[in-house]
Amino acid sequence: MKLCYIILLFVCLDAASAIYISEVMYNPEDGNEWIELYTNESYNMSGLELSDNLNTDQIICCGNAACEYIIQENTHIIIADQDSTLNFSAVMLCVDDNSIGNGLGNSADEIRIKKENSTIDNMSYSAETGKGKSLSLIGSAWIETEPTPGAENIFYHEPVREIPDIVLSLLLPEDIFTNINYRLFMLENTDYPEFSEQINATLYYNISKNSTIIYEETKETDFKSYTTTAAEFVFGSFGSYDVCGKIVDMSANDTNSSNNGLCSRITVSPSEEADCNITLELETDKQVYDEGESIGIAHRVSNRTFPFEIEYWVEDVFGDAVKQRAITSNTNRKSYTPKISGAEKAFIINSNLTKVACSNINNNTFSQKLVVFRADAEESRLTDSIAISEIPPGAAFGDIVKIKLDITKGDTLKNAVKLYVKGENTVSEVSSMNLYGSNQKYAVTVPILLKDNCNRKYNEGSYDLIAEGIGLNASEKIDISHNPSCPEEIKEKKEKEETETAGPREPEEISEKLFQNKAAGSVVYESSAGRIKAYSKYFIVLAAVIAAYLLLVRLRRH
Repeated sequence: MKLCYIILLFVCLDAASAIYISEVMYNPEDGNEWIELYTNESYNMSGLELSDNLNTDQIICCGNAACEYIIQENTHIIIADQDSTLNFSAVMLCVDDNSIGNGLGNSADEIRIKKENSTIDNMSYSAETGKGKSLSLIGSAWIETEPTPGAENIFYHEPVREIPDIVLSLLLPEDIFTNINYRLFMLENTDYPEFSEQINATLYYNISKNSTIIYEETKETDFKSYTTTAAEFVFGSFGSYDVCGKIVDMSANDTNSSNNGLCSRITVSPSEEADCNITLELETDKQVYDEGESIGIAHRVSNRTFPFEIEYWVEDVFGDAVKQRAITSNTNRKSYTPKISGAEKAFIINSNLTKVACSNINNNTFSQKLVVFRADAEESRLTDSIAISEIPPGAAFGDIVKIKLDITKGDTLKNAVKLYVKGENTVSEVSSMNLYGSNQKYAVTVPILLKDNCNRKYNEGSYDLIAEGIGLNASEKIDISHNPSCPEEIKEKKEKEETETAGPREPEEISEKLFQNKAAGSVVYESSAGRIKAYSKYFIVLAAVIAAYLLLVRLRRH
């Protein structure tokens, strides 16, 4: 193949630009970066500095070797670092450390040569070259080329054909079924890569059944080598079809139009009658994850020719769903990020091939995968603590009081927590619960029943509310008043209300009436002992009567 070369000769530069940057290798295959300078006249390199966008280096001799700083005219000078393994037959100098600047960037950087704080030449780039390619100064432009260290810069390119041959071909398989999305045609540039320009083509196609066009479309598409996405169709019923297509316009000058169009008769069969052997396999990107990572879920369907549906969901090891069931009809990667709350957990991912548009003879359509999540290192070091966070006011004996607790449970093996109220004696029932998790924080509300204290055994006032558990305890003060529901309290309250309702009277009259009516009214509450004491005299009289009667009967018999 004929090659065209462009050779750049550096001549006729004035003294102000006697030395300049001519070639840069910043993306080498062997790791050796280098910069080429060119001078068209004798030049003293002593004191010359080279910098990138961050660091500045002195240009000195390489290693311990002696070198000459006076460079003759029309000379290429290679600048490398002190660790370079380059072996060019060219004048070589080095920067004063093991990298040019801070290391030349592979996609962008700025290079500058200076002497006595004056910039002599500079260049910058913001594009990545191919691996092993260099950036060469060709005329006034920087162009990606094959490297030419120590020699003239050369740019060459291969000639391209101006007239490509574009071919339209049918892409359908031999067996075609209903309800499947098919790509109908392929447009191909048979002269690629010799002709590598972008081609814009316009395709007209139609589909006929029983000599009647049932679908037609005109569509534009762009490609360089080939494309298969210009036309797609789903055959909804079985039978014979005619599929026709033609390239009606294109940007390339294709003089061979004989292969730009086609018509073909095809036969479509019902997909439900097609025998198939389809399996489902579930894959994850790994089995052990760290907290906060996402599970990458992939479904592998052995044959994707026929439409299908996959149902998938995630459960914990107890069978409880943590991600609800979802349906997908593709094999695109899915992801799920569980919340594990600082504790190691395991999850089971389930997938089931629930539908497929063929007669599937394979029962291997269910797949599972077990994955494990490691707790975050910081959260795994939670410290045990217990605190009473809220006490409702207005507590009275006999009440059920709801107490809020904040509990942090680290790695302790203790699970029990109990809550009670105490003075000199315990004045409540003991409420208890168990926390079986680890490395977790809990905010719980615990009801506690205060004793009714109707016997007035305990005084109203301040008591200690105590929470004990997981090897710790916490306490707060709680104020408790008398039980207003006790019988004595109710009786006193009623008498007080009756007294207040009666209004003001003379003291003698009040005393007299109270005395006269002290047996009146109904008893609200009386203890068993009180009732026995009240009726004991009647029992004694009754017993005496019965004894006398029995004695009289006995005497008469004798």
